[in-house]
Amino acid sequence: MEPRTRSLDLLSGPWSGSWRQVSREEGRESLDLVFQQGQVLGFGTDNDGEFQYAGTYEQDGRVLLGKTYTRPNKGVPARMTYRGQWNGRRILGTWTDDRRPDNAGPFRFWPGTGPDPGEALEEARDLDREADIQPVLTAPLKGPRT
Repeated sequence: MEPRTRSLDLLSGPWSGSWRQVSREEGRESLDLVFQQGQVLGFGTDNDGEFQYAGTYEQDGRVLLGKTYTRPNKGVPARMTYRGQWNGRRILGTWTDDRRPDNAGPFRFWPGTGPDPGEALEEARDLDREADIQPVLTAPLKGPRT
């Protein structure tokens, strides 16, 4: 488990997010979230339209959000529930269509408008691991000649 480097209480403002649907469709979100006294409120946009978030967060990092589209671009679920966990860098979890539980998938949210900091760290760790791998050279065995 990654250390909690920052409290959600200090991270109100712009956030970014990504989600994936069972059908393998993926999307990105631009968010503005306010974290205050255990409550989360916010709004944002994605390819499906404009939406609102409302929910709660716990000091242990658990986050529960309801998402409702206010100006959908196409047919979207009436309401979705996002259950996640803050790990100090991002919120990771699963979203579910409240009317169709088979319409679900993973999501991740992170503070700011840049790339996902967790992905950048994971890529850096992978590169470090690759740098630690040294080629093994073998020489033919020398033995008595016949």
